[in-house]
Amino acid sequence: MSGKVFAVRPVAAGVAAAVPEVVKAERFEVVDKKGTVRARLLENAVEFWDESGKQFRAHVSLEGVLFVAAGGARKGTASYGLDGFTLIRERHVRLSFKEDDRLRVWSGRSKARADLSGGGLELYDEDVRSRAVLGVTPLETVRTGEGTVTAPSSLVLFDKEGKVIFKAPAE
Repeated sequence: MSGKVFAVRPVAAGVAAAVPEVVKAERFEVVDKKGTVRARLLENAVEFWDESGKQFRAHVSLEGVLFVAAGGARKGTASYGLDGFTLIRERHVRLSFKEDDRLRVWSGRSKARADLSGGGLELYDEDVRSRAVLGVTPLETVRTGEGTVTAPSSLVLFDKEGKVIFKAPAE
């Protein structure tokens, strides 16, 4: 059936029209009054097209959603799966929510920049080293090797080597 177009004509008032029980096609297209394609229903996706009918603006499938700006520039995507949800905006900022109940913000170079979880907020530098934690975080005393965990109300700042440079409340 590929390439075939089905036309629908208006039915006069009071006249019963034969309605097929099943309509089958590989693709359905929604067109405007000029005949320009504005949306397509495909086997596994839906596409929404711009006014010219030459560039799709959004593609929705089981894998997610793709948004496209005028001229074809990719504006963002949203994907979802068994392990969580990811939103990408113009390839620069990405948010992901995974099954570990953590919201993660990524930079344009796919490096984690922040985590928000039940334990608090953790900020990373450009090399994905923890630089600040507001909330619960494990700490280890270098001299003794003793491990501790900070309180949910604490703030800890780290230098680029991971050493604590500020902690509140101080113990």
